[in-house]
Amino acid sequence: MERLCDLLFELSNEDRLNIMNLLMDEPLILSHISKRLGFSVQETSRNISRLTDTGLITRDAEGLYNVTSIVVTHDMKCVKKVSDRIVILEDGDFIARGTYDELVDNENETVRNYFI
Repeated sequence: MERLCDLLFELSNEDRLNIMNLLMDEPLILSHISKRLGFSVQETSRNISRLTDTGLITRDAEGLYNVTSIVVTHDMKCVKKVSDRIVILEDGDFIARGTYDELVDNENETVRNYFI
């Protein structure tokens, strides 16, 4: 749980929140994000790297950044319907990530048990 709290605190940086808010309206390329928010390209790139490392934003083949939706649920039928990627937490620690099919067939019994 402590690692999750540290991650959320790190991401609560105002610049990163501004980037995510901007991307809620439309996907943008790096230089447009920088211009709209008045940040340097280097500063924007550093913040975007942190956001993409955590999976909160993604970049498509054309270089456009998009916000990721986060759904917290224990209902695996819902997870299967709405998720492209899944992260499983146990006691605040990441124990697995992947697609629904990858996790259902995971070699780790603890991970598979979430889908029973």
